Parts: sequence; C-alpha cells; structure tokens
Amino acid sequence: MAAVARRPSNAAPSLELQPQYLADATKRVKEQGFYMKRAMDGSDLAETLKRASDMLRELRTPLLTPRNYYELYMKVLDELRHLDDFFGQLVAAGTPASELYERAQACGDVLPRLYLLITAGAGYVRTM
Repeated sequence: MAAVARRPSNAAPSLELQPQYLADATKRVKEQGFYMKRAMDGSDLAETLKRASDMLRELRTPLLTPRNYYELYMKVLDELRHLDDFFGQLVAAGTPASELYERAQACGDVLPRLYLLITAGAGYVRTM
C-alpha cells in the first residue's frame, strides 16, 4: 500500500489534497475488491476475508472530508454486496452461517471486523 501523509488528529483535512486522497483510497478499494472477487471465484474463503479486510481498512482514514469519506464509504459498500452474495452462495452450498460469522471474527482490526461481522451476521439472520 502507498504511504499517505498523516495529519494531526485535531487538524482539518487539507481541502486542496482531497481529490488525491480520495483517488488513492478509491484505487486501493477497487484493487482489493478485484482481488476479493478473484478469491471468491476460487471459493477461497480465507483469501476473500483477507482482501475484504484490506479493502475495509481504507475506511480508517482521517484524511478525507465528510463528503469524500461518504463517497469512499459507498464504494466500499458496493464491493461488500459481492461479499454478501458470496456468503449466501456458501450457505446455500452447505457451509454453516455460524462458521462464516466465526471466521469474520478473526480479523485483527476493529473497523474491518465490524463490517465483516455485520455482513456475515446479516446472512446468518437470513438463515434463521
């Protein structure tokens, strides 16, 4: 991943650099989303979760304004729809939904784990 300049936590995001910050984050989301889908095509759950987690890590940025963060957030959610479909396919093929939920808990970072658990949990609730 490319190194992005960090700003102090109490400083406002730089407005002139917003297009570049958003473009960089969007590029990484699309890249990780692409690799996540390739892992799904190979039915590799571990790699799929790793790539989804890497993609979700982009939401941890303090560099974006609320408007740009929302734009990034929507792009991430578009990619998560594919993960939700993949989880549904796995459950239909016989993988217990509880196992998907447990595997999602293995993510080390809080924010990606939260989104993975919500995605897996939604599928789990649909099976009840």
